[in-house]
Amino acid sequence: METRRFRLKSGTRRRRDDVVSRVPLHLLLDLLSSRSRAQVNLAQLLRDARERSRQLADDVKELRQRLAEAQGDNKLLRMTIARQRLGDEEVGVRHFPPHEREDLVQQLEKAGLQNQELERSLKATSDELQDTQAERAALQEKVERLNRELVRVLGGHEDRIVDLDALCMENRYLQERYKQVQEELCLLKTSLMKY
Repeated sequence: METRRFRLKSGTRRRRDDVVSRVPLHLLLDLLSSRSRAQVNLAQLLRDARERSRQLADDVKELRQRLAEAQGDNKLLRMTIARQRLGDEEVGVRHFPPHEREDLVQQLEKAGLQNQELERSLKATSDELQDTQAERAALQEKVERLNRELVRVLGGHEDRIVDLDALCMENRYLQERYKQVQEELCLLKTSLMKY
């Protein structure tokens, strides 16, 4: 039975050394330092190394699958771009020389960057719009407050609210009309002085 055990150990020695060599040294030292070195169980270390190896193999398998999916997505995207460019549903990658494919990918990357820039610009514009709307709401509240205050000052009824905007517009109109009358008066004076 000991020879069998020895054969098993010697047969698996190479695999065990490969697995142990893949595990980082600091993990092995942590395992060794956490237990007393006299009580280290080599079988436990081997089990841990095998489990770590299985995890790494699963990670590699998953990463390879992701890579294959990404490459397939890129190929499909390039074919879609080519179809849109030529308007032909049966166009394949083989119809384009490599430099044209690279140009298409570069154009796509530039379009992606432009899209990101436009999204940032849209966000900035929407933020500015929100600020403007908030400022407008504040100004409307101020106008309403001023209208109420003006009604109170003028001694008007609460039911009859004076529109401050209408008063301002009427005031501007009257000022313009006053300037026109003054200009007409000056013209009349100059024409009378001539005679």
